[in-house]
Amino acid sequence: MMMPFEARKQLISRILETRKSPSDEAATVIEQSMWLWHQMAQQITPLIGETGFQALYGHAAHYTLPHCPGFSMLRTAARGDDFFQILREDLVAMEQGIAERCNTILITKFADLVSAMIGETLMDQILQSVWDTQLSQRDVKSFGDDY
Repeated sequence: MMMPFEARKQLISRILETRKSPSDEAATVIEQSMWLWHQMAQQITPLIGETGFQALYGHAAHYTLPHCPGFSMLRTAARGDDFFQILREDLVAMEQGIAERCNTILITKFADLVSAMIGETLMDQILQSVWDTQLSQRDVKSFGDDY
């Protein structure tokens, strides 16, 4: 079953929200963002390759720049630098609320581009898998905290 655009955006927001710690510090926002990017990379790279992942990431960043001019990843990622590290540095340099908004826009645009390439159904399954992984990790952590 395909997920409408708004439902996909809401799922991405829920994944990012659920990973927040009670303290809701800026560092936690960065960590949850990076966790989601790494989860997506693990599942999408085998399908489209590392070059494909980087190309779609670059396109998503290009579309995001008008909303988030603090992103510098386009210039540096083209030289082969680790774009996740560049993203982390960019998000750290932003205020927490702006970093959250920009990352959500970037991930949503990236998911839309990947959907156009591999199909919406498969992209939705990937996001659902990330959501399930996130929930199971939270449940394991919660269980460990109880004992």
